Amino acid sequence: MLENRLDDQELSIREFAEGLWETFSKWREGQGMTQTSGDGMETALLHGWLEPQDAMRKEEFICRGDAARILHEFMQRELGEADEEDWGAAKEIKDLYDCRVCVKHVAQMVCKGIMTAKDGVFVRGKHVTGLEAKEAFRRLLEPGTRRVADKKAAAFPERGSAPKKLTKEEALCMLKGCAGIRFLDVRTPGEYAAGSLEGAENLSLLQLISHPERAASDPETPILLGCDGGYRSEMAALRLKEAGYVNVSYFGWKS
Repeated sequence: MLENRLDDQELSIREFAEGLWETFSKWREGQGMTQTSGDGMETALLHGWLEPQDAMRKEEFICRGDAARILHEFMQRELGEADEEDWGAAKEIKDLYDCRVCVKHVAQMVCKGIMTAKDGVFVRGKHVTGLEAKEAFRRLLEPGTRRVADKKAAAFPERGSAPKKLTKEEALCMLKGCAGIRFLDVRTPGEYAAGSLEGAENLSLLQLISHPERAASDPETPILLGCDGGYRSEMAALRLKEAGYVNVSYFGWKS
């Protein structure tokens, strides 16, 4: 299907999903594996790497954010490839936190070298062309062709160490045993209103990025940051460290 599309031609969600399934089928055949069967869209929905809303919008052009999500879900569900724990290569992307849904998907696709961010910008809303889809599919299925991104270390001030990553259990113990701690839920106000952990105050990632001083008036105050998956809380923790806060920890309660 993709062979008949011009490299600079924008793809629909349907064309992207069908092209990915077709490329995967040919790849399996080349590996001497059993051939795949079934319609690309139907299989994608059945296997869970495409969402019902994608099917409803199937003739719309696919944007890079949706492509990252689909590729990430495909990688996990069809290839069984685990996420990278060290996603430092993606942390400096300026628009990474623009979409709370996309953060994890974009971060994993960039740090694995399957998709790229040019000059520190991912451009989530840009439409995917035939050429970009072909290149992403090839990198997804052939790890040796991936672009290895530099895993840049965050620049922390000399004062204090890197923020500390905690498990949910460790975070709950800290809340019980640490006097004067400030516990911040860095999700959006809407997510917070739908339910959070006991004792959490809401201060979203976007607010902390722009105004880190809102975290606490005293830079020595113990601060615990949380979100569902741990991505946004880690980004917030890095920002607070850069702003001079000393005792910063973070966790994801679903990770």
